[in-house]
Amino acid sequence: MKILVINPGSTSTKIGYFEGERQIFDKVFRHSVEDLASFEKIGDQYNFRKIVIMSFLQEENIDINQTFCNCRYRRSYKRRLCEEFGLVYEGVNLIVVHMGGGISCGLHSKGRVIDANNALDGDDPFTSERSGGLPAGDLVSLCFSQKYTESQILSMIKGKGGFTAYCNTNNMLEIEERAIRDTEVLLVLDAFVIQIAKEIGDLATVADGEIDGIILTGGIANSDYITVEIAQ
Repeated sequence: MKILVINPGSTSTKIGYFEGERQIFDKVFRHSVEDLASFEKIGDQYNFRKIVIMSFLQEENIDINQTFCNCRYRRSYKRRLCEEFGLVYEGVNLIVVHMGGGISCGLHSKGRVIDANNALDGDDPFTSERSGGLPAGDLVSLCFSQKYTESQILSMIKGKGGFTAYCNTNNMLEIEERAIRDTEVLLVLDAFVIQIAKEIGDLATVADGEIDGIILTGGIANSDYITVEIAQ
Protein backbone atom coordinates (compact mmCIF):
# COMPACT_ATOMS: atom_id res chain seq x y z
CA MET A 1 0.00 0.00 0.00
CA LYS A 2 1.26 3.46 -0.93
CA ILE A 3 0.62 6.18 1.63
CA LEU A 4 1.28 9.91 1.47
CA VAL A 5 1.26 11.62 4.87
CA ILE A 6 0.75 15.41 4.81
CA ASN A 7 1.39 17.86 7.63
CA PRO A 8 0.26 21.35 6.51
CA GLY A 9 1.86 23.84 8.89
CA SER A 10 1.29 27.57 8.78
CA THR A 11 4.68 28.30 7.17
CA SER A 12 5.52 24.95 5.57
CA THR A 13 4.06 21.78 4.14
CA LYS A 14 5.72 18.52 5.18
CA ILE A 15 5.09 15.23 3.41
CA GLY A 16 6.23 11.65 3.94
CA TYR A 17 5.86 8.85 1.43
CA PHE A 18 5.54 5.23 2.57
CA GLU A 19 5.23 1.89 0.82
CA GLY A 20 3.75 -0.38 3.43
CA GLU A 21 5.57 0.39 6.68
CA ARG A 22 8.77 1.48 4.92
CA GLN A 23 9.41 5.22 4.59
CA ILE A 24 10.74 6.05 1.13
CA PHE A 25 11.34 9.76 1.71
CA ASP A 26 10.17 12.89 3.46
CA LYS A 27 10.16 16.44 2.13
CA VAL A 28 9.62 19.91 3.56
CA PHE A 29 8.26 22.74 1.39
CA ARG A 30 8.82 26.09 3.09
CA HIS A 31 6.47 28.97 2.25
CA SER A 32 7.75 32.53 2.52
CA VAL A 33 5.70 35.56 3.53
CA GLU A 34 5.57 36.51 -0.16
CA ASP A 35 4.24 33.07 -1.13
CA LEU A 36 1.31 33.38 1.27
CA ALA A 37 0.64 37.12 1.04
CA SER A 38 -2.14 36.83 -1.54
CA PHE A 39 -4.21 34.42 0.57
CA GLU A 40 -6.62 36.02 3.04
CA LYS A 41 -7.40 32.81 4.93
CA ILE A 42 -5.53 29.55 5.51
CA GLY A 43 -8.23 27.64 3.66
CA ASP A 44 -7.54 29.73 0.57
CA GLN A 45 -4.09 28.12 0.34
CA TYR A 46 -5.51 24.70 -0.52
CA ASN A 47 -4.90 24.75 -4.28
CA PHE A 48 -1.50 26.42 -3.87
CA ARG A 49 -0.26 23.71 -1.53
CA LYS A 50 -1.86 20.93 -3.55
CA ILE A 51 -0.04 22.10 -6.69
CA VAL A 52 3.29 22.20 -4.80
CA ILE A 53 2.81 18.62 -3.60
CA MET A 54 1.47 17.17 -6.83
CA SER A 55 4.20 18.81 -8.92
CA PHE A 56 6.85 17.25 -6.71
CA LEU A 57 5.21 13.82 -6.86
CA GLN A 58 5.02 14.01 -10.64
CA GLU A 59 8.72 14.87 -10.80
CA GLU A 60 9.42 11.79 -8.67
CA ASN A 61 7.10 9.64 -10.84
CA ILE A 62 4.98 8.72 -7.82
CA ASP A 63 1.29 7.88 -8.19
CA ILE A 64 -0.68 8.21 -4.95
CA ASN A 65 -4.10 6.56 -4.55
CA GLN A 66 -4.69 7.28 -0.86
CA THR A 67 -3.72 10.20 1.34
CA PHE A 68 -3.86 10.58 5.10
CA CYS A 69 -3.48 13.61 7.32
CA ASN A 70 -0.61 13.62 9.81
CA CYS A 71 -1.95 14.14 13.37
CA ARG A 72 0.93 15.54 15.43
CA TYR A 73 -0.53 14.89 18.84
CA ARG A 74 -1.65 11.29 18.69
CA ARG A 75 -1.53 9.70 22.12
CA SER A 76 0.21 6.70 20.59
CA TYR A 77 3.26 8.87 19.92
CA LYS A 78 3.39 9.99 23.55
CA ARG A 79 3.05 6.39 24.69
CA ARG A 80 5.93 5.26 22.49
CA LEU A 81 8.10 8.09 23.77
CA CYS A 82 7.27 7.21 27.37
CA GLU A 83 8.14 3.58 26.72
CA GLU A 84 11.62 4.63 25.56
CA PHE A 85 12.20 6.17 29.00
CA GLY A 86 10.54 3.42 30.98
CA LEU A 87 7.42 5.49 31.77
CA VAL A 88 3.70 4.84 31.45
CA TYR A 89 1.79 7.61 29.67
CA GLU A 90 -1.26 7.20 31.90
CA GLY A 91 0.88 7.58 35.03
CA VAL A 92 2.95 10.71 34.32
CA ASN A 93 2.64 14.45 33.85
CA LEU A 94 4.09 15.78 30.59
CA ILE A 95 4.31 19.25 29.08
CA VAL A 96 4.24 19.02 25.29
CA VAL A 97 5.31 22.03 23.24
CA HIS A 98 4.85 21.93 19.47
CA MET A 99 6.97 24.64 17.86
CA GLY A 100 5.90 25.35 14.31
CA GLY A 101 4.04 28.24 12.70
CA GLY A 102 2.10 28.25 15.96
CA ILE A 103 3.32 27.39 19.45
CA SER A 104 1.01 24.83 21.06
CA CYS A 105 1.64 24.10 24.75
CA GLY A 106 -0.32 21.41 26.53
CA LEU A 107 -0.24 19.66 29.90
CA HIS A 108 -0.80 15.90 29.62
CA SER A 109 -1.70 14.56 33.06
CA LYS A 110 -2.20 10.84 33.62
CA GLY A 111 -3.17 10.25 29.99
CA ARG A 112 -5.42 13.32 29.59
CA VAL A 113 -4.79 16.81 28.22
CA ILE A 114 -6.01 19.02 31.07
CA ASP A 115 -4.73 22.44 30.00
CA ALA A 116 -3.51 24.05 26.77
CA ASN A 117 -3.19 27.39 25.06
CA ASN A 118 -5.09 28.58 21.97
CA ALA A 119 -2.26 28.54 19.44
CA LEU A 120 -4.53 28.97 16.40
CA ASP A 121 -5.47 32.54 17.27
CA GLY A 122 -1.98 33.54 18.41
CA ASP A 123 -2.41 33.01 22.15
CA ASP A 124 0.64 33.26 24.47
CA PRO A 125 4.15 32.94 22.84
CA PHE A 126 4.64 34.82 19.59
CA THR A 127 5.73 32.73 16.62
CA SER A 128 7.10 33.06 13.11
CA GLU A 129 3.91 34.83 12.02
CA ARG A 130 1.57 35.08 15.02
CA SER A 131 1.56 37.93 17.51
CA GLY A 132 1.18 35.92 20.70
CA GLY A 133 -0.41 37.48 23.79
CA LEU A 134 -0.91 41.24 23.57
CA PRO A 135 -1.75 43.99 26.09
CA ALA A 136 -5.55 43.99 26.12
CA GLY A 137 -5.93 47.77 26.46
CA ASP A 138 -3.62 48.55 23.55
CA LEU A 139 -5.34 45.96 21.38
CA VAL A 140 -8.77 47.42 22.13
CA SER A 141 -7.49 50.92 21.29
CA LEU A 142 -6.10 49.66 17.99
CA CYS A 143 -9.39 47.97 17.13
CA PHE A 144 -11.35 51.21 17.65
CA SER A 145 -8.78 53.56 16.12
CA GLN A 146 -10.62 53.41 12.76
CA LYS A 147 -7.24 52.94 11.08
CA TYR A 148 -7.67 49.25 10.34
CA THR A 149 -10.42 46.88 9.27
CA GLU A 150 -11.23 43.75 11.24
CA SER A 151 -9.48 41.55 8.67
CA GLN A 152 -6.36 43.73 8.80
CA ILE A 153 -6.12 43.43 12.58
CA LEU A 154 -6.74 39.70 12.44
CA SER A 155 -3.91 39.37 9.92
CA MET A 156 -1.63 41.29 12.30
CA ILE A 157 -2.45 38.72 14.97
CA LYS A 158 -2.19 35.68 12.71
CA GLY A 159 -0.22 35.86 9.49
CA LYS A 160 1.75 39.09 9.75
CA GLY A 161 2.69 39.08 13.44
CA GLY A 162 5.61 37.66 15.41
CA PHE A 163 8.94 37.35 13.59
CA THR A 164 7.27 38.45 10.36
CA ALA A 165 6.49 41.82 11.96
CA TYR A 166 9.76 42.13 13.90
CA CYS A 167 12.20 40.81 11.29
CA ASN A 168 10.28 40.80 7.98
CA THR A 169 10.56 37.03 7.54
CA ASN A 170 8.88 33.86 8.81
CA ASN A 171 11.91 31.70 8.03
CA MET A 172 13.36 30.52 11.34
CA LEU A 173 16.57 29.27 9.72
CA GLU A 174 17.15 32.77 8.37
CA ILE A 175 16.32 34.27 11.78
CA GLU A 176 18.99 32.16 13.50
CA GLU A 177 21.59 33.04 10.87
CA ARG A 178 20.82 36.76 11.17
CA ALA A 179 20.90 36.59 14.98
CA ILE A 180 24.60 35.68 14.84
CA ARG A 181 25.51 39.15 13.51
CA ASP A 182 22.44 41.28 14.31
CA THR A 183 21.88 42.03 18.01
CA GLU A 184 18.31 43.27 17.45
CA VAL A 185 17.32 39.99 15.79
CA LEU A 186 19.06 38.09 18.62
CA LEU A 187 17.02 40.11 21.12
CA VAL A 188 13.78 39.04 19.40
CA LEU A 189 14.94 35.42 19.21
CA ASP A 190 15.78 35.37 22.91
CA ALA A 191 12.40 36.93 23.75
CA PHE A 192 10.78 34.11 21.78
CA VAL A 193 12.67 31.52 23.85
CA ILE A 194 11.78 33.25 27.13
CA GLN A 195 8.07 33.33 26.25
CA ILE A 196 8.07 29.59 25.57
CA ALA A 197 9.92 28.91 28.83
CA LYS A 198 7.40 31.04 30.73
CA GLU A 199 4.53 29.11 29.15
CA ILE A 200 6.11 25.83 30.27
CA GLY A 201 6.48 27.25 33.78
CA ASP A 202 2.84 28.37 33.82
CA LEU A 203 1.62 24.89 32.87
CA ALA A 204 3.85 23.30 35.52
CA THR A 205 1.96 25.17 38.24
CA VAL A 206 -1.28 23.43 37.16
CA ALA A 207 0.35 20.11 38.12
CA ASP A 208 1.79 21.57 41.35
CA GLY A 209 5.23 21.50 39.77
CA GLU A 210 5.17 17.69 39.51
CA ILE A 211 6.35 17.31 35.91
CA ASP A 212 7.94 14.08 34.70
CA GLY A 213 9.08 15.36 31.32
CA ILE A 214 8.96 18.16 28.76
CA ILE A 215 8.59 17.22 25.09
CA LEU A 216 9.56 19.64 22.31
CA THR A 217 8.24 18.85 18.82
CA GLY A 218 7.85 20.62 15.48
CA GLY A 219 10.30 22.00 12.97
CA ILE A 220 11.77 24.57 15.37
CA ALA A 221 12.69 21.74 17.76
CA ASN A 222 15.49 20.93 15.28
CA SER A 223 17.25 24.11 16.39
CA ASP A 224 20.02 23.34 18.88
CA TYR A 225 20.17 26.97 19.99
CA ILE A 226 16.47 27.25 20.80
CA THR A 227 16.14 23.86 22.52
CA VAL A 228 19.27 24.40 24.62
CA GLU A 229 18.13 27.87 25.65
CA ILE A 230 14.68 26.56 26.64
CA ALA A 231 16.30 23.78 28.68
CA GLN A 232 18.39 26.31 30.59
